[in-house]
Amino acid sequence: MKLQSRMTVFAAIGGMLALMAAIVYYASLDNEALASVEILSGTLEVDEVDSIAGRARLSVTLDVRNPSETTFTIPSITYDITAGGEDVASGEYSAVDVAMPGRVVFTTGETIPLRSIAYMARTGSNAALYDAVVSGAVASYEASGTVTVESAWSIVEAEYRVGLGGS
Repeated sequence: MKLQSRMTVFAAIGGMLALMAAIVYYASLDNEALASVEILSGTLEVDEVDSIAGRARLSVTLDVRNPSETTFTIPSITYDITAGGEDVASGEYSAVDVAMPGRVVFTTGETIPLRSIAYMARTGSNAALYDAVVSGAVASYEASGTVTVESAWSIVEAEYRVGLGGS
């Protein structure tokens, strides 16, 4: 009787491990499709300038496209914005605190603009760049960072680099 009950426990543990391995394998089938996310282009606009505090509010819009047949959401996009090789601002689009059913859904072939806010502070080392950005003298920017893509079963992070038009 002891041997039979011990074998039952081992069989149950083995069955659970096999089930867990099957779930992990099934979840990983979406990874390639999720990693194919594209950030096509974007824009950067100066929304507001606080000349007393030396701070500018920048509106960053990134056009995200789903080229795959897998439906997904974007919980976050981090970005570092540069102009002529100089750092302008860093920021993040985030919907992490929104439950998955409430996020923007990307279906097959769909392109959706995602907007976020970044801030640029005027310092002694970037005064000329700050003045150029605020006055609209900079025509193009570059954004690079990481986009997090999530489906019902899997999460993937992909890196990107894209040009931003200025206004």
